[in-house]
Amino acid sequence: MIDGSTTVSALIWTTQPWTIPANQAICYMPDTTYSLVKCGSSGELYLLAADSVESTALSLGTKFEVLSTFKGADLEGGVCAHPTIPGRSSPLLAANHVTMGKGTGLVHTAPAHGIEDYGVASHHKLPVDCLVDEAGRFTADAGADLESKVVLEDGNEAGVYALWFLSSHPYQPHLRSPSSITTSTLNVFTYLQEVLKKVKFTPASAANRMIEMLGRRTYWCISRQRSWGVPIPVFYHKETGDTLINRDTAGHIVRLVEQHGSDIWWTYPIEELLPESVLKQAGSSASAQEFVPGRDVLDIWFDSGTSWVHVLEDAQQRADVYMEGKDQLGGWFQSSLLTSVACRNKAPYRNVVVHGFTLSEKGEKMSKSAGNVVDPDVVINGGKDKVKEPAYGADVLRWWVAESNVFTEVMIGPTVLNSAREDINKVTEAYKNYEFGKVIRLLEALVTRDLSSFYFSIIKDRLYCEEERDPKRRSCQTALAEALDIVVRSFAPILPHLAEEVFQYLPYKKEGDSVFRTGWFVPNSVWKKPGLVEAVEATCSMRDLFLGAIPGKNTAEYELSVVIEPGLLFEILEEESYQVIVQKTTKERCPRCRKYTAESALAPCPRCLEVIAGKWSQ
Repeated sequence: MIDGSTTVSALIWTTQPWTIPANQAICYMPDTTYSLVKCGSSGELYLLAADSVESTALSLGTKFEVLSTFKGADLEGGVCAHPTIPGRSSPLLAANHVTMGKGTGLVHTAPAHGIEDYGVASHHKLPVDCLVDEAGRFTADAGADLESKVVLEDGNEAGVYALWFLSSHPYQPHLRSPSSITTSTLNVFTYLQEVLKKVKFTPASAANRMIEMLGRRTYWCISRQRSWGVPIPVFYHKETGDTLINRDTAGHIVRLVEQHGSDIWWTYPIEELLPESVLKQAGSSASAQEFVPGRDVLDIWFDSGTSWVHVLEDAQQRADVYMEGKDQLGGWFQSSLLTSVACRNKAPYRNVVVHGFTLSEKGEKMSKSAGNVVDPDVVINGGKDKVKEPAYGADVLRWWVAESNVFTEVMIGPTVLNSAREDINKVTEAYKNYEFGKVIRLLEALVTRDLSSFYFSIIKDRLYCEEERDPKRRSCQTALAEALDIVVRSFAPILPHLAEEVFQYLPYKKEGDSVFRTGWFVPNSVWKKPGLVEAVEATCSMRDLFLGAIPGKNTAEYELSVVIEPGLLFEILEEESYQVIVQKTTKERCPRCRKYTAESALAPCPRCLEVIAGKWSQ
């Protein structure tokens, strides 16, 4: 227990320490376990997540004694003194964006400098004070020690972030001035929801995730204060601060960039960036020397989010598919939507396909430093040691991708690739829905169940024993050619090399010089005669009854008779409408076709004799 006079410090963690003066709260996770610890070297008491105690103590080069543990929810109503501004307090607030992956489980919250922080401020009605002016200097509200100091320069030298960092480890902060060009997305959120209803997401759950993220994104800062990137071509009047950017000034900059590259914004004199002729076109009577070019660059998501402008030739077009990783639900997918809706009142895409990421066979994130990266080139061509790293070829790699559930994290390694090499066999609807795993399962079922174990077993006699031009044999060959065509075209998008090799070696005449130049297969109505499916299903039912009557025995040694009313074969709906009679055959085995249909074991059966005679007469 501690008394009311004892000071307890909440350890917060941030990658942008210059924002500490703008702190308005400290966020915690209600369901997470937190600890009150005593520092072994200073005796001070600290509050942090229980899972972070050991790592934090190690980073500080000390040891912590855990005095008590409790749930984050117990912190509700707590208030801390502001770390740099006397008299100001920072409440402890529950928030679902707090993570335990790194840091201390207590998150510094500066609403003026972060979208999640702003969301917390909006919910709890906190102030959104920016303590840095448009010139990148701390304002008076930041305190006398920091006032007027440039965040990126002497503000650092004054020890801005040394005030609140306990660790003596070298630290190179990533700083940027918070002056920005921001646009509100809150007023279009309802419209964005309606627009997304016309977009198909794969998987479907990604749509809700994106809408949820859009709901939290009430503002979008489209400028970045960095020394690299695509510049925003805006000019500022030196005295009034008024902005100058219009079709004329921007058009001139575009022409310069096309000829000399974007570095002109940083290297050309103001007279060339803003010549007198352009100023006149822009309707300004001022001289170029009265302006300075802005130094902000565009947010990279604004750049990539406008890619649809250059791909879609017609303003009314929408892309068939946008495909990217699940992290882009908050990035490219969003910025593309926002820019397209702003300009055209519609989404830039009809379908959004969201995939997961590739992990090692142990489920670990791939890392060059960890040495667990699977190189696609090694998978395809093999490594230096072909025994340990055999060449699987491009098709095996593509098969693995198609077979995987690409909407979540997938694992790859030697064991997985060996399994993929053994499968090779799987159509239109599944492809339309980007369900490549389903394509594979359908093809595997068709090849192993319907073709190999069923159809192939019942056509061998016709193929091998009927006369070469017999209609029964020729119709069977036609069916096989159709089946092969459908199977090859079905797996061609996944296994292009194998499909093309099969196509080039077809023994019959084919259209085109490549499987990829003949189009997708089109179902033939000839194969859909009325009653044909029912007749086949009825025949299969009779076959099942026959096989069930002689389990484990040679079917060739038995005769099957079906008792049924004439003309009802195509109308069989129930087993009661026919009768199956199974009895031991009285015939001998034919030496040619091996069916028990011969009168003598020494002579072919009547069918085989007729075929042989036909060959002799040719």
